Amino acid sequence: MRPIAPAREYDVPVLADLNNRFAPDGLTLPRSESFVEAHLDDYRVIRDDDGHVVGASASTNTRPPWSSWSRSRSIRRSRGRGSARSS
Repeated sequence: MRPIAPAREYDVPVLADLNNRFAPDGLTLPRSESFVEAHLDDYRVIRDDDGHVVGASASTNTRPPWSSWSRSRSIRRSRGRGSARSS
């Protein structure tokens, strides 16, 4: 199982693209790079051996102090490899 890490500024374009792949099907809301950048602390990523983002999730504040993880998305080539599995 790959470690989950905080997203970094250089991940913003990839995170926006990954999120927006699911927007046409109504599975996510469209997100601009500026939105992702403004909420970067909410994102967690999984990287492949070369350091590229292959999966991501974002937390959503439901009612402080609680939050929930939502919007788990993975790049098609990494699906089925357990990246989005909860521990």
